[in-house]
Amino acid sequence: MAPGLAVGGGGDNDSAPLNHRVTVHAAGSARLGQAPKDVPPRLGYGFGATFGRKLWAMGAPGSQVALWGNCELFHDRFSDHHGVAWDTSLGAVTVSAPGLLSQTSFVFLPVVAFDLGRVSPWVGAGLGFSLGYFHSAPSAYGPVTLTAHELVGRVAAGLDVALGRRFALGVRVGYSSALWPEEPRLRGPAFGTKELITFGPWVEAGLNFQFRF
Repeated sequence: MAPGLAVGGGGDNDSAPLNHRVTVHAAGSARLGQAPKDVPPRLGYGFGATFGRKLWAMGAPGSQVALWGNCELFHDRFSDHHGVAWDTSLGAVTVSAPGLLSQTSFVFLPVVAFDLGRVSPWVGAGLGFSLGYFHSAPSAYGPVTLTAHELVGRVAAGLDVALGRRFALGVRVGYSSALWPEEPRLRGPAFGTKELITFGPWVEAGLNFQFRF
């Protein structure tokens, strides 16, 4: 009988290797860069999912180094309301206008994980694609809507803590940045010769829940 196969009526075999993982994420997000050159907003939130498969391992369970191939899908959203001055027949009036910026990314992220019993720290780096979206109500920026299709690079690190054999809770920090093409920038008489950055690098930090099978 081959090792790792379940016998009997399809029950779970505790000795079978768990070479696949599905993880759901919730995180806070922040856009980086030079504040005077960035359009708002800068802070937001993100959520995502990761599917991972173990590609290689060395050592015994509980003291193992493993290479995982992870596919990540994330959506990071940044929105706020900013004051906009309008000139009317009654004088200048300031109103609250919405702004929205988002990054939806799909990244292949190879990860090196260290199995230390219940605790598993990991680090990874990878490449993928991102769809950037920016919309601003009538203001110094527009009104304007911009989109960008970008090649994106990502580095990430985290720590997973097992809750039994098949479940785990974890923390994760990631940094992402567009590599190509150059991001679109806002240009116009409202801000003279300046070029305002729309889609810059961003970071995420949050919690995740993992199922192993």
